[in-house]
Amino acid sequence: MPLGTTFGTLQRITLITDESLEKMLLDKARALGADNYVCSYCSGKPLHVAVEDPRRMGSLVRIELLAQAEAAQAILEYVNHLLVRNYPLTVLMDSVMALPLAALDGGLNLTRN
Repeated sequence: MPLGTTFGTLQRITLITDESLEKMLLDKARALGADNYVCSYCSGKPLHVAVEDPRRMGSLVRIELLAQAEAAQAILEYVNHLLVRNYPLTVLMDSVMALPLAALDGGLNLTRN
């Protein structure tokens, strides 16, 4: 593999929720170790709307968090606590490859593959 094309693996947690929860979720996720995130306002029918009253929903926000495995686990435990308390959340998680590692490793200590 050519120099500068080494990959790093991170966990991406995607949260879709009411925008009124954005600050609370971001503050907690950052405190638990999510160093990078992207927020965007969106529309659609997230999974949680199937069990919630859609008339209660405000504007939706999609929050994508990037974290190492340990931090991702802590974030998922926190989010699970909110789900048990019936917060309107759709939660997805997957592993992503960050490239190039040299440019993105700024303190994240990514797992090298």
